[in-house]
This record gives sequence, structure tokens and C-alpha cells, in this order.
Amino acid sequence: MTQFHKPDSEPVRNFHNSDMERAVLACIMIDAKAAPKAMMMITSPEVFYEWKHQMVFRAMGNLFNGGQGIDAITVSDELGRMELLEKVGGDSYIGGLMGEVITGANIEQHAKRIIDCKTRRDLAKHCGMFDVLNNMAIPATEVGVKIVELLINDIDQNRQRKIIKLDSAIVETIDDIGKRKAAIASGNSHLIKTGFPSLDYRTGGFEPGQLWVVAALPSMGKSDTMMNLSRNVAGRGHTVGIVSAEMSVASLTRRLISIHTDVNSLEMRSGTLSEDSMKIICRSSDYWRLPIYIDDRSRPTAADIRATAMMMVAQHGIKVLFIDHLFECKPRATDNEGWIELVSNIKSVGRDLGITTVLLTQLNKLNANDLQHKPILKDLRHGTDAAADVVLMLYRENYQESCEQCELEIITRKSREGLLGTTKCLYMTTTGKQGELENSYSGQDYRTYTGNVVEPEEALPF
Repeated sequence: MTQFHKPDSEPVRNFHNSDMERAVLACIMIDAKAAPKAMMMITSPEVFYEWKHQMVFRAMGNLFNGGQGIDAITVSDELGRMELLEKVGGDSYIGGLMGEVITGANIEQHAKRIIDCKTRRDLAKHCGMFDVLNNMAIPATEVGVKIVELLINDIDQNRQRKIIKLDSAIVETIDDIGKRKAAIASGNSHLIKTGFPSLDYRTGGFEPGQLWVVAALPSMGKSDTMMNLSRNVAGRGHTVGIVSAEMSVASLTRRLISIHTDVNSLEMRSGTLSEDSMKIICRSSDYWRLPIYIDDRSRPTAADIRATAMMMVAQHGIKVLFIDHLFECKPRATDNEGWIELVSNIKSVGRDLGITTVLLTQLNKLNANDLQHKPILKDLRHGTDAAADVVLMLYRENYQESCEQCELEIITRKSREGLLGTTKCLYMTTTGKQGELENSYSGQDYRTYTGNVVEPEEALPF
């Protein structure tokens, strides 16, 4: 049972607004449409700072959950039943609340204000930093991100001071190699397969702490490649996070459904799909179970990405984080140094949290006469290749021409501890599905594309 208490911590007293709390309670009582909005936004009576406001809201919650109307009379009756009416000020206090506002139209705005104050109180209890929290011009959620950034900077500085003697490093490394060998033998490798066999052969797969970069010209297929990789990883039980600064959750979800069901993605977006296709989408429910979590905020900063990643790791245990894409993120400065810093900070997210980060980015714009040349590392901007552990570049001939299926090359241009080479895939542009066509590291054409993204001896579990 939730424990309600009167706040008594001096530092948090600055972070409340009694007038706004009364306004929220008044809106609920004078406008029936305000109650469901408030109950969805305010998830606990303790969002209110004043104890009597907590009790009044608790009474309102009891009435709302019981399907009863909420007004001054019913609230007073419920408080009386709870033996709290006199403690909060009696009928006169409840009646007085009715005069705080004349309309409930602004309930969402008022509720956001008191939720903001509650967030600041929580942050103050855990970390102090009152000079940051007292800046009421900045939303509390952004303040939280700033505090996380400051704390991580402290951690980074402490880590940079650590100096390790070679013999100690050798002992630790040999021990780590032994653990990896034992994990492979037990079928619990720390490496996560990408779903493309030759790519896994060259790179080993996704490794915690690594930064992968997937680069291509616009409309080459970066987002579809991301969703295929996400599906392959999540389909094997590893949780995936996506920070999508370019596309909405709805757009990414349509792509995933299209990849899984072979239903034309354009028909889904336009609503022109057939009844049979609609039945396929509804019946193919296996993809609903994929452990994929998406944040589609626009123009995220490095601090936003770190905060989102920390939340996804803590709450969902993600192993791979995709970021789509670099130039939709917001650096501290728009010069070359600002972008280099952003890429470096994104890489540190994976290292600090023990996850693989996969950063999508666009290549330098080429002249029309150069569109047919296969991309190389120098086509990357802002030193992205220097920070990356693995660089994949996408290429397909005549990609600006319309075609329902084509050959897509996933070219490994950099792999710190692996091999370079090309993974050739059949790319169904109408659905976004990609599947490897040949065993690129031996030249053996060991399978043909069947419509399912599978490994030679291991299919996805659906």
C-alpha cells in the first residue's frame, strides 16, 4: 500500500506550486472531461507536494475508479468515508477549491507544471545539484538529462586517470579470452549475430562496447538495413533499442511489419492494401513479441541519447542500440569539431553501458557522374571512421532507378579485429526485406534467398 506523508525535506520545498496544485483539483471537479486526462497524466497522489492535496486527489481517484462523478459533494463524502475530511480543511476547503478556475480546459498544462515540480523534487533527493534544478526556465526532464551528463563526465574523468601495468593487463586479457572460449563452448557467446552469415564471419557479430557505423547515400536502404538487423537480433532473444531521429515509430513499425509479412509497405502507408494482405498482417502476430524499444524524439543531443540508452538498459536490458541517423542529431556546435565530439560521445555510451551502438549516417554528396562508384572510407564525414570499430557501407547499382528487387552490397570497409569484404543480399525494395545471397568469404553459393532471413543452420524462432 502506498504510504502518504507530509514532505519535511527542506531542499525540496522550493520545487512546488500550491496554486497550480489547487487548480488541477478544481479542474477535475468542475469539468467531467478533465478527470480522465488528469488520471492518465498524474499516476500517483505524491505528484502533489502538499499532503492535503494528495488526500483530495486520492479521494478523486477512488471515485474515478468506481465510475462515480467527481464534484465538491462527492469528494467531501469520499474524504469523510476515509476519515480525512476534517484533516484537509473540511467542506469549506473543498468548496473553496471550486473557485480556483472557471474552466477545466487547461488541465493538461496545469498537470504538466506539477509533474515538472515532482520530477525536480525527486532529482533533488537523489543528487542535489540545486543550482541546476533551480533554473525553472528549463523543463525538468532536460534538467535530468543535464545532471546525468555531468555525472557521466565525472565518471569519464575518473576512468581516464586509471593507468594499468602491462602484466596486469595481460592477466586480465587471458582470463577474458578463457571466459569467451568457455561461453562459446556452452552456447552463450557474448557476440550477437547480425543475421548475415558472411558479415558475422568477418566481424564476429555485435560486441559490447563497439561502435558500428552504417553509411550510405540517401535512399540507398539504411533504415531498411537497420530494421532487418534489429529483427534478426531481436528474433534471437536479444533486446534492441532504437533512437530514431529521422522516422516516427509508426513508420518504423510499418517497415518491420512489411519485412516480416512481405506485404507492400507503400500499400500499408496509403491504405490501398487488399483484404488478403490485411488478414496476413493481423494473423502474423509473431513479430509482436520482438523485444524492440523505440524512441522517436527529434534532434536528440548526445546527453539525450545517453539518458535514453541508460533507461533502456535499466528497464529493458537492451544489448544493441541503433541511432538513425547522425545528421538528425544535435551537436553542441555545428562545426567539424562539434560533430566529432558528438560521434565520440555516442561511442562512449556503448562503452559505459556495455552495449553495441550502431550509428547510421549519410555519405558525402557525390556528383551525378560519381554515383556508380562504390563508397570508401574517405566518403565519410567528420572523422566517423576513426571512432568506429566497424564500418559498413551500402551500395547498389542504379539505385535511383525504380525496381522491386535488386542486389544490395553491404561492404565491410573497416573491422578492427576482423576481415574486410562484401556481403551480397537480395533487397526487396517494396517490403524492405534483405537476405544474403551467397557465402561471400568462400565464394560458395550455399543457399538462395527464400524470403526468410535465416542463418545456414539456424532459423529465426518464428
